[in-house]
Amino acid sequence: MLELYLIRHGQCEANLLKHIVGGRSNYSPLTELGEQQAKLLGNRLKKENVNFEGVYSSIAERAKDTAKIVCNIIGFPLDQIILSEDFQEQSHGSYEGCLRDDIWTPESLKSWEKDKHNYALPSGESLKNAGKRWYDGVEKYLLNKNGTYAIFGHGTAIRCFLAELFNFTGETILSLHTGNTSISEVRYDNGQWSLKRLNDNSHLK
Repeated sequence: MLELYLIRHGQCEANLLKHIVGGRSNYSPLTELGEQQAKLLGNRLKKENVNFEGVYSSIAERAKDTAKIVCNIIGFPLDQIILSEDFQEQSHGSYEGCLRDDIWTPESLKSWEKDKHNYALPSGESLKNAGKRWYDGVEKYLLNKNGTYAIFGHGTAIRCFLAELFNFTGETILSLHTGNTSISEVRYDNGQWSLKRLNDNSHLK
């Protein structure tokens, strides 16, 4: 049986810029709060005696740094963290870093409303594309393994991956929440995926 911990990064600077289209923002660092959130998660996993056979991370700074903080606490070797572009956030293409009000015009919102799952900004990804990319990464690295593994990634992309596994609609993806350093856990056993928990951030409470 494969057990996957899907962990969103801690709060980063881009999370605070609500008026900006974020997307991948790969160089956005953790805030001081984000670092503290990662430490709380690491302490929780250590207390729960969670041991990972392997750890994977998005190449984004905020995901890598969250993984390093957690792994340092639980004793997983930092040089064994595997970085992969497969586990990046959904791309918003050439619009990343632009003002939301400039991008989400009545016309673009109308197109998005028609098919939220498959709509993509210019040179960006749809929710469907992002979920498929994550699934392909899991298939490449993990689907033939047994044991407990972690992927440190991003809120929207994690939800997109879950949609790929469980056939969620675009509406469902957008209605779910995956908070900073939350754990969503899935299992793969005898060819079947199951969702064990979603957005577990009890270590922050």
